[in-house]
Amino acid sequence: MVNRTFLTLLILTTCFACAGGGDYQIALPHSYFVARVKPGDFALIGPDGRTVVVRTVKAYAIHEQFVAGQTDSSLDGEPLYFIVNTQTNSVTTNLPARRWREELHRLGVRSTALEKPKPPHALRRWFEK
Repeated sequence: MVNRTFLTLLILTTCFACAGGGDYQIALPHSYFVARVKPGDFALIGPDGRTVVVRTVKAYAIHEQFVAGQTDSSLDGEPLYFIVNTQTNSVTTNLPARRWREELHRLGVRSTALEKPKPPHALRRWFEK
């Protein structure tokens, strides 16, 4: 009975801690991840814990070992894009849309569809209110 009560308390505490604004991470290939810094503010973090793509990652997609995505806009308001090869740890940032698509095509990536970062399924209801 004590174990069951403890487990219930642990689960409830974890849920409320997450709902109260706790950050979450989205796993990517080779120990990279997208981390929520605060609501609407995301960074791409490398396996060594260092920021690979400075905030904010607006949208991203995974294509085998490649993570491609969009970041904040440039000074002239045009969106900027990035490509990270998680296998070789090479990072290309601040790409205009045309150059980004060309580079993805050169790498064998045909789709340029991106998704906004979302919390893991179990936490989604807490963060998407």
